[in-house]
Amino acid sequence: MAGFDESFKSIIIANPAKLSLKNKSLIVSRDNFDDVALPLKDLAYVVLESPQITITSALLSSIAENKIALLSCNDSHTPNGIFLPYLYHYQSNAVIKKQINQSLEQKALLWQKIIQVKISNQAKVLEKYEKSHVETLKKLSLSVKLGDSKNNEAIAANKYFKALFGDDFSRNEPCYENSALNYAYSIIRACVTRNIVVSGLLGIFGINHDNMFNNFNLADDLMEPFRPYGDDLIINLYDESKDMFLESKDKLEIIRILDSKVRISGKNFTLAMAISKCVQSYKNSIESGNCDLDLPEF
Repeated sequence: MAGFDESFKSIIIANPAKLSLKNKSLIVSRDNFDDVALPLKDLAYVVLESPQITITSALLSSIAENKIALLSCNDSHTPNGIFLPYLYHYQSNAVIKKQINQSLEQKALLWQKIIQVKISNQAKVLEKYEKSHVETLKKLSLSVKLGDSKNNEAIAANKYFKALFGDDFSRNEPCYENSALNYAYSIIRACVTRNIVVSGLLGIFGINHDNMFNNFNLADDLMEPFRPYGDDLIINLYDESKDMFLESKDKLEIIRILDSKVRISGKNFTLAMAISKCVQSYKNSIESGNCDLDLPEF
């Protein structure tokens, strides 16, 4: 895992270009510009924004070998796909068998802890910006039942987003806040997914999420306590003059979320490192049968 944790540089390629491999580097070639060489060992995430980007198979193979997450984007320039190494970990078979056989009781306990921490972190975001419903969310966090059987997560979310962005705000409406939130969540999800694959876990088997069409149910589970870090970043980027489309400088700021400072058990980590630690703790929990998770404290 040491080599996996060392590189967290991220790049966005927003213009038409050809991407190829040379001397263990990603080569970016553009008309009327000199080629740019980016050593693969220094990269962790590459976001492809332009629909006019071509990439060689040799580069794709080296990207997988270097455990780099490659993200594609849709017409609105929001990440919608991810290319990852295939069963990279040497213990994948043994790890996946234990993951599949995980007990319902353990899943319920783990999900309870995840939602408790998520709501607690949301309350701290509200408190930071002197918003309403802080005490309500703190109480909801403390009252989460096994498996979140009372659906405290949804109750908290309804109060939380309206407190942050106004009573008329909806997560379904097209606006700058939602575009930015979706972009931030996509980056966090990609980081979680990358760690899941490299740890030998199978993303389709989640703790609570269980969508047969979703190959990353586990990522959607483990990213939940990290979402408030995205919310915090977006609050600082937002002003009323912006329309629903993100500017390039906004996207660059958002992808830097992986460098945000996060505390786990009283120690400081970057968000990317904290996610790595969280995924590894989940892997340890299914191997040992305990319910210990390293979760972020906003």
